[in-house]
Amino acid sequence: MRDSSGYVGILLLICYDICIFSHLVISINRMSAIYFPIKYYIHFSNRNTTIIIVIIWTLAILLPILLRRGSICSFHYSDAIYTFIFSSNEECGWLRYFDFSQDVSIVTLIAIIDTTSVIKYRLTSIQVKGFQVAKAIRLVTASKRKADMNLLKQTVAQGVVFAVELSTYFFFGWLFQNKWAVWSLTTLAWNVVHLSDAIIIITLNKEFRRFLCTILPWNSCAQKSRKYNGRVHPSATAGIATIPRGSFPKQNQQSNSELFEHAH
Repeated sequence: MRDSSGYVGILLLICYDICIFSHLVISINRMSAIYFPIKYYIHFSNRNTTIIIVIIWTLAILLPILLRRGSICSFHYSDAIYTFIFSSNEECGWLRYFDFSQDVSIVTLIAIIDTTSVIKYRLTSIQVKGFQVAKAIRLVTASKRKADMNLLKQTVAQGVVFAVELSTYFFFGWLFQNKWAVWSLTTLAWNVVHLSDAIIIITLNKEFRRFLCTILPWNSCAQKSRKYNGRVHPSATAGIATIPRGSFPKQNQQSNSELFEHAH
């Protein structure tokens, strides 16, 4: 089993890269919805989204395999410390730093993109209030503001979680001699990150919670979700009569706030 741990290590790296690359694309998706609301559905059409997914999986699969350089370099399991480590020989010592630099760069880029998206969204919301549709927009201001805050919370929480995992796995974990301490700050930290990431996404995104309701029919929220989706919510029609005909531009029937909610 230990002799085959290198293949398991490749699989772990592939899964991790798929996760972090997907987070980056999701952030770009949100930014596109805010900065380019009219062209958003062109940028992320079904065809383009499928292509992006294929690219993500292709890069995530090829990168660890190519960096392995045959069987010279590996990400294998160590019995001494109960964790996966990179080969430490002269030819492969750089692999550890490359992986760390890649992860830090992507996490930092995600934080920058999400921060600029939140700022742009807030500025756009302020500008939209001056339009004739302000009365209708005020009806959903509370929910939009909550979505705005949830995105900010998600950005900060995910950034902190990944930053802590990277620092513990690549640095703090190796300051100890006790194998259980190393295991806790490397293998355990790795698993906690992915568990926490899922919890953060589900907690701060009602779309995921509604999706879980649809696949968990024994859950009480499933009936509420079906009941909700089967009728028009009163708040959706309130204030429509106050919007003059022709107030919306012909080419932009959706406000940035609506597109942001869709992307988020």
